[in-house]
Amino acid sequence: TLVEMAVRGGKGATVVVPAGTDPFVLLLSESTARAVVTVAEADVAALESLAAEHGVPVARLGVVGAAGSDLVVEGVYGGTASWTLEELRATADATLPALFA
Repeated sequence: TLVEMAVRGGKGATVVVPAGTDPFVLLLSESTARAVVTVAEADVAALESLAAEHGVPVARLGVVGAAGSDLVVEGVYGGTASWTLEELRATADATLPALFA
């Protein structure tokens, strides 16, 4: 998920929720039918070409930020949401202990 990638990678991103996509699903849902891939700007065209060659749909969601940057998501129920990596990490680390305490 985008949240996991940001927390584990230590880098935020600026992304736009595609029209018709549930922001919750984009940010947190895992599925065997989807993958989030990051590539250098210079490699975007090659990735898109490879995906097209294999009949795999691809959508550009945004841009990865610098180390320690926030995760900013535009198009969240009509607005923009932003979280620091520390907020995301604290929430992720607290979820399972809170559920099983």
